[in-house]
Amino acid sequence: MALANLLQLLIFSCLIVVGASVASQALPDCSDKCGNLSIPYPFGMTPECYLNENFLITCNYSTSPPQPQLMQSDIVVTDITLEGQLEILNYVARDCYNANGTRRDRNLPQLRASMFTISNVKNKLTAVGCDTKANIWAEREGSKSTYFTGCMSYCEKRDLLVLNGSCSGIGCCQVSIPSGVKNLNISITSYYNHTYVWDFNPCSYAFVADETKFTFNNKSFDELANIESLPLVLDWAIGNEPCKVAEHKSDYACKQNSTCLDPENRPGYICKCKDGYYGNPYHPNGCQDINECKNSSLHNCISERNCFNTPANYTCFCSEGFHGDGRKNGTGCMRNEVNIIKISIAFSLCVLVVIVGSSWLFFINKKRKLLNMKKKFFRQNGGLLLQQELHEREASTETILDEKVANERAVEQIKEVAKLAKRCLSIKGEERPSMKEVAQELEDLRKLTCQHPWAEVSVNIEETQFLLGQASSVSTYVSN
Repeated sequence: MALANLLQLLIFSCLIVVGASVASQALPDCSDKCGNLSIPYPFGMTPECYLNENFLITCNYSTSPPQPQLMQSDIVVTDITLEGQLEILNYVARDCYNANGTRRDRNLPQLRASMFTISNVKNKLTAVGCDTKANIWAEREGSKSTYFTGCMSYCEKRDLLVLNGSCSGIGCCQVSIPSGVKNLNISITSYYNHTYVWDFNPCSYAFVADETKFTFNNKSFDELANIESLPLVLDWAIGNEPCKVAEHKSDYACKQNSTCLDPENRPGYICKCKDGYYGNPYHPNGCQDINECKNSSLHNCISERNCFNTPANYTCFCSEGFHGDGRKNGTGCMRNEVNIIKISIAFSLCVLVVIVGSSWLFFINKKRKLLNMKKKFFRQNGGLLLQQELHEREASTETILDEKVANERAVEQIKEVAKLAKRCLSIKGEERPSMKEVAQELEDLRKLTCQHPWAEVSVNIEETQFLLGQASSVSTYVSN
């Protein structure tokens, strides 16, 4: 799933970056490539693939790579944009001389493409040389008049050239192109046939080209000697009617989710995707909605999961349990206070349950260990034998003792002796009596029964004294 999302994002990003120069936007079953050029509709290479013959691109397969050409001419096409512009290669005019001032090479290029106009925004006339005068004349759209303009550049030494990109008349000059110019002609001449500057500048050059594709510098004289053509931008449009007329016709070219625009420098109209949409506005499928949520640079939400795509737009929101506008430059998303209290209480209860449960398990385990230890000591110290003996004596008390003894509560004294024995078997050392204490308690029991017939039995005084005298040593031994 993550790989699929990544691929989807990459495809979407490519569509956004390409923008108006959309690749692979030809009609179904139509080839959209010729060499390195992508050909979007309304352009095409076969009748069923272009809007009309003005948008025919001929692919010349005799070159490597194949070379796209405008209609059936030798004009090479290098780029097509859906913003209404077409880039071609236009020849550079040159005028070269020998050292004695005789002309050795000259060409005067022409451009014939009446269905297109020369972009006055992108192009300029440029002349390069130290003994150079360049002129252009062309037709003006909507009139039968001819437009004429030009510029000149002059210098006597290479040291006088203004470098750093300046083209202000010393070695290089430029002039702007008015709007609506088409069918271009270029001429170039020299005042002194380069006789005064021949050692470093034997040729003059002139061209109409995209001004961003050429920068004048101290190497321009040498570089232009090896350049045959430079990029020139043409403007194209659909038909000759404005939007308000064309949109009511059956052959209206703008498709769904697009809008119609009237260009300023030429007749006809062009189509553009509405804001929030991308694609080819001339294609039958029209423009597609941009999912702004998939590209962080296109939305202002704090994250993609807080963004909801809508047609031509998006909205930001906060997840359940949060409040705010969900925007980076807004209030964002803040957790609801009630939920914070609930979560805190629930967390505290969980911690309390864990503590109480752990303590209970600890004490249960400790009690079990203590009980097992008592049982162990009970068995090791002959407890089972003593228990059996006491049980037998208790069971036979009435049989062993005569009626007189029983009446005198001898049973209680036997129980006291049993308790004393039980204390002697205690697990904890501090609870077990010493031998001295045992002897003392036995002596006390004997005294209490001095009137009992058992009192007449002679007492081993020496043994008692021995026990009392040696109590500490015997107690130590037992404890150990």
